[in-house]
Amino acid sequence: MPWWKQIPWMGSLKVIGILAGVGYAVVTFFQWQDLRSNFKTSQRPWAYIPIAVGITTDRPLTFSEDRTTAETWISSPIRNTGISPALNAMQQSTLVIAVEPMLIAGVQRNSPCDKNFIEQATKVVGFFVAPGDTVKTEPGKVPTTMPFPRQGEVSAVLQLCTGYRDQFGHSHGTGTNWHYVTTSGKTTFEPTGTIEGHWEYFGLGGTAY
Repeated sequence: MPWWKQIPWMGSLKVIGILAGVGYAVVTFFQWQDLRSNFKTSQRPWAYIPIAVGITTDRPLTFSEDRTTAETWISSPIRNTGISPALNAMQQSTLVIAVEPMLIAGVQRNSPCDKNFIEQATKVVGFFVAPGDTVKTEPGKVPTTMPFPRQGEVSAVLQLCTGYRDQFGHSHGTGTNWHYVTTSGKTTFEPTGTIEGHWEYFGLGGTAY
């Protein structure tokens, strides 16, 4: 009998057919995953603070008499340029005061958005922002939460994160940083009393997810 007739062709062809079927199923599954992910991305909302509009300084940056704490009051717009509603939209805010070189390094290293906080907060509170709409938050106090130098000139950065959920239940965040500019145009000042000025977009350390 010739050697090629001794090979169990039928069994081999069955194995090849099964492997081809499994391979096709795996490829199809990953293609479906990609299409599903792309669909969700294209349908999701995109909520953020519009840079051109900026935030409102409702009360200027003010230091306590003992220079151990500081606070400011702000309100900000939240705009949705996506094609679906932003659900439970809210703002997470952090006021950071330090000497300028340390402040810049910290802003570049630390995201304005705390993903764990956004995940929990957007389950219970927030605005409904329809596609193409803009809502404005009520004026709110933002205090310092970390110690800062009591002597010498310092700078201040406000880290803001717009948190929200999409129609699929996933949480998202868009973070920006804003530095405090005095009425005389300075970004450094002594940490004492009330510093008249306003918040301007910083440009470093932003994030979106």
